[in-house]
Amino acid sequence: MPDDIDKLREDFTKHQIGDAHFQAETAAYIKDAAQDIRDITGRFVKA
Repeated sequence: MPDDIDKLREDFTKHQIGDAHFQAETAAYIKDAAQDIRDITGRFVKA
């Protein structure tokens, strides 16, 4: 039984780490997209 709990704890930790990586990648993607939008709209405003 303790081995099962350790395995569950390990799986849960790996899942949390995976979620954190996904959130960081998503945030970076959104930040890049927002910068692209600012660049594009800036070109139209200046034109």
